[in-house]
Amino acid sequence: MKTVLSALLVLSAFSFFPVFAADYSSTYSQDKVGYDKFFSVQDDSKLVEKDNDLYVYDIEEVSKRRITHTPKQDKPMASFSTDRGYILYAEYTKEGSEGELRYYRIKFENDDNSRGLISKEEYDALSKK
Repeated sequence: MKTVLSALLVLSAFSFFPVFAADYSSTYSQDKVGYDKFFSVQDDSKLVEKDNDLYVYDIEEVSKRRITHTPKQDKPMASFSTDRGYILYAEYTKEGSEGELRYYRIKFENDDNSRGLISKEEYDALSKK
């Protein structure tokens, strides 16, 4: 009986102090942002997708910033550039996963109003780790 009570006390402590739970940061950020896909993490930022749009989630400030405004086009890949200066992503030209795949880069601090079309080779070179 004493062992069962001790186990319950330990489990309840984890529910009150979730910082001790394994992989807390990804669980916490997923609950706060509610993302559909996780693409990349760099420093204190996560690149995630929600409803076919990309967001940068700041883990430290617990805030998010919308990067793209094209919810009808699927984005099968996205990442931060190796120098962290850009957000890179690929997007289909037609609704859903139809049409040709195009590659873009956006300065880290901007959104898709400043996106630039790049080649697949440029995308691969900028995203290599």
